[in-house]
Amino acid sequence: MGWIRRLCILGLIFFTVSAGLPLYVEIGSHASALTQAPPPSDFFWTPVNWDPNFTYPQTINDSANGFVYWRPAVRGSGTSNVFIGNNTLHIRQNDTLSTGWRNYDNAVAHQGQFPWMNARARGGFCEDQDYSPDWDCPLNTHGLRTLVQTNYNITLTVKATFLAQHGLGDYNIIVGLYFWFVDGPQTARDYTFDYLEAQIRLAYNLGGIDQPIGTERAQNATVDFLYAQTVAQPSAGQNITISDFDVTTFYRRGLSLWGIDPNVRGALVGVEPGTEGWGVALSVLFQKVELRAYESNVASADTNMDHVIDTRDLNFVTSLLGKCPIDLGSYVWIADVNSTNACIDNTDLELVVAYQGFTYQLHPQSLVTILESAKVSIGGR
Repeated sequence: MGWIRRLCILGLIFFTVSAGLPLYVEIGSHASALTQAPPPSDFFWTPVNWDPNFTYPQTINDSANGFVYWRPAVRGSGTSNVFIGNNTLHIRQNDTLSTGWRNYDNAVAHQGQFPWMNARARGGFCEDQDYSPDWDCPLNTHGLRTLVQTNYNITLTVKATFLAQHGLGDYNIIVGLYFWFVDGPQTARDYTFDYLEAQIRLAYNLGGIDQPIGTERAQNATVDFLYAQTVAQPSAGQNITISDFDVTTFYRRGLSLWGIDPNVRGALVGVEPGTEGWGVALSVLFQKVELRAYESNVASADTNMDHVIDTRDLNFVTSLLGKCPIDLGSYVWIADVNSTNACIDNTDLELVVAYQGFTYQLHPQSLVTILESAKVSIGGR
């Protein structure tokens, strides 16, 4: 009954540091039921995206509401294809006849919410998302596994293989991350948007020339601020491995390059691995795209990201009890605060009840820069 006593505790929770930030943590299985919430001072590495190892098969021709974790997609007039099989995301971008970025091609997989999603993206229950996510309408049925904010450390690990490239056009191999501004729309260089689209470029090639590692771009992507950083220079036939890339610092760097306050909070809402370009044929395999966040237990119960767990969070989760991803238009993934499974059940409700009245701040070390720990390696197959 220890959790009942927590209901009487109000005010700020101060955290103490007992150990440094772990860089490698294996996320194991969760208990089937939550009988008592973990202490609010505990910080853990939390999985952010579903199916990081691409274990659930998908094809581009699956029904619109049958994309469980990842949704393959292509753009352009060529014969590109994307599918998931044998624990691998298979990317085939194939259009050597396109002539520029105005008619570019891509071959990607999506998970979560994106600013270019419009009404009826998955059905009549969907709304335009250029100003804010429509939380009951992600491109996949499950959304993301955990809603995380950029005032905590977020890391990215990627394993990919650059199989082949033909053609003389431009191309990028990317992991795109989409952030919605929790603090409201931002204005820079006469543009006003509600999202930052941040690309980690595993390769960036212009006219046959690999661009240097560290190359940065900041440009208007029509519906959001686009920021890109090149982290590798692979050749066809090589493997690419990125371990513990510091997404939080990356996000803040993107805002700074645009001239936006780097302390503006963002919520990570969409993930997009794949390729893009024009006048090229590309073949790339992704074996892993894994995002993790180092955050407090209390933050996980904060459904509206206002840094307090109160009746609004409780009523929100209560109103959605029993909903699962198959309940189109009424399932809201951000209410799945304890992702033992994707359904919204008593384990989610118990977590919000246990932390009623709690506020939270950052762990004293939660924004320690860990970029120097990130490792990028290129090797032969």
